[in-house]
This record gives sequence, C-alpha cells and structure tokens, in this order.
Amino acid sequence: MFFKRFFDIAASFLALVLLAIPFLIIAVVIKCTSKGPVFFRQKRVGKNKKLFTILKFRTMRVDAPRDTATHLLNNADSYITGVGKFLRKTSIDELPQIFNIFAGQMSVIGPRPALYNQYDLVELRDKYNANGVRPGLTGLAQISGRDELELEAKAKLDGEYVQKMSLWLDIKIFFKTLLSVFKSDGVVEGGTGAMAKADAKNAATDLNAANGVVEDSDPAQSETNSENSIEIPVVSDADGESSFKGEDSCGDAADSIEAARNESAKASGSDLPYGSKTAENALTQTEDKADNTGKPEAADSDCAAADKEDAALKEAEAEDVLAAFVDACCCGTDKTDGNSLKEEKDR
Repeated sequence: MFFKRFFDIAASFLALVLLAIPFLIIAVVIKCTSKGPVFFRQKRVGKNKKLFTILKFRTMRVDAPRDTATHLLNNADSYITGVGKFLRKTSIDELPQIFNIFAGQMSVIGPRPALYNQYDLVELRDKYNANGVRPGLTGLAQISGRDELELEAKAKLDGEYVQKMSLWLDIKIFFKTLLSVFKSDGVVEGGTGAMAKADAKNAATDLNAANGVVEDSDPAQSETNSENSIEIPVVSDADGESSFKGEDSCGDAADSIEAARNESAKASGSDLPYGSKTAENALTQTEDKADNTGKPEAADSDCAAADKEDAALKEAEAEDVLAAFVDACCCGTDKTDGNSLKEEKDR
C-alpha cells in the first residue's frame, strides 16, 4: 500500500504538469461551446464509504439531472453537449480526477467511485469486500467491459481486484486502460440501462418474428395503403343467396375485377388513380370479361328447370350490379342509373 500511494502521488503530480496546457485548452472549448462551469462536481463514495467530491470536465448541459447515474437516464444522449460526446468517448472528461488522486481521495487504479445514492452498487461491493480501498481512475472492471457490464459483474470484478491487488496487476491494468481508451472499448452512452433497453427491443422483435407478426417499417406508408384499400361487397338477392350463384362464379368474378385493377395500374404507370382516363381505357377492355364471368349459372337441376324468362331477367340484373361495382370500385363512381352504391348493396 505504501508503494501504491507513492506511485499515485508521483504519477498525479507528473500528469498535472504535463497536462496543464491541454487542460487550459479543453476548459476554453467547454466554456465557449455551452453555458455552465468548466468542471462538474459530484458526491462519490470513497474508501470505507466516506464521501468526497469528484472532479470531471462538464460534458452535459446544466439542466441535466445532477445526481442520477447516466445509465438510469431515459434519454441520456439528449443532455450531452457536442464537445461532451468527444470527451466521454475518449475518457478525457475523467482526467480532472488527477486532482483527487493527488489529494489522496482516489488512486490511479481501483474500483470506480459510486455515486452517493447508488445504494445497489455500494451493497454489491460490500458483498464482494470492495469498499475498503481507494476508488480509482480506472480498474479491472473498466478493462473487462466497462459500460457493457451489469452492476453485479462490475462489483464482482472490483472484489477480485481487491483480493489480487499487487503492483504488477496495477501496471497491467494501467497499460490495458490506455489500449481500451485508444480503441473506445466498452463505451456505451446510457451504460447498462441503454443496453437493457436494446436487449428488450431485440427480444420483442424476435418474439414478433416467431409469432409471424410483421412490423411496419413506415407507419405513414402503412396508413396510406390502408386508406387506398378497397372492399368489394357481396351482393345478395331477395332470397339471401348470392347474385353470382356458385362459389366458382363468385371467385371468377372477383378475379376478373382484380385483373381489371392490375391492367389499370399497368396502363396508368401505377401512380394514377383508378378514376383516371388511362385507367378507364384499360378497364373498358376487361369489363366484358368480368361481366361474362360473373353471369349466374344454374347450380342444380331446379335452377336449370326454372323459367327461361325469369332466368334471363336475373342475368340482366346481375350484369347491372357487377357493372355498378366495377364502376364504383375501379372507376371512382358511386352511382349507376340513379341508384347509390348503398342501394346497390341493399339489392
């Protein structure tokens, strides 16, 4: 412990001398790009759970929640300033803690200091006997995943560091920290909270995929498609039977109407409405086929033996109704021969 403290004093003093000018430049940039102080002060838990005030370069707006851990914020990224994003990604915002190291409140290597109100983390460190040493600028958890780790895993690594603490381990952690900072390993804005949300979203997506639920990538487009969809009503005669007798006849009539729509879309370049002139010309060529397909046919011997004159009358009515629906659904008209679309449905 004596050599550890000696190293902390020597390293922090040398760092303060070498970083004096860079600190001044960073302070000017922070001051000129956002309102508020240069340094951010916050109460943290030190050795034997004694509180102290930590120093960091300010990376968030002054209206950000002051005593809330970043991973507990719902929209942490919205509070971070433009310069702050760079400082956090490169961990430069942590460098003012060199003053805390020189004052004996922190060490170069050790568990990262918890907020005074992070009771869950403090309790977990009690569980792994990690609260009896000075907190560090970096530690074993920081080179093993950093923000990607859950609190339980961080506390367990902190306890492992206390058990294996040695000069060689500190040197190893120090140089691995430099490599991690250079590669920005383990840096996740919002920390474990952001990762938990991402995991929950991915789990919901996987569940929807397993259940065959297709998520709309463009809600506005989905709404447009819904508005443009056309419902083709089923027309019944006075006896409650389909005007197009036989399931095959109904299916052929619907197919003919669908074919008319497709030809209309091709003729109009797929951007013109069904009521356009080009669409009407395309439909004119297919209405006869739809009408002929939709003619009622005798479904059984009783229908075949029906009065020819009555059958001809029903055929004429069916043709009129089909023509009305073709016009209403495909050509944009609501009325045929003075009858409204509702009246045609009633018939």
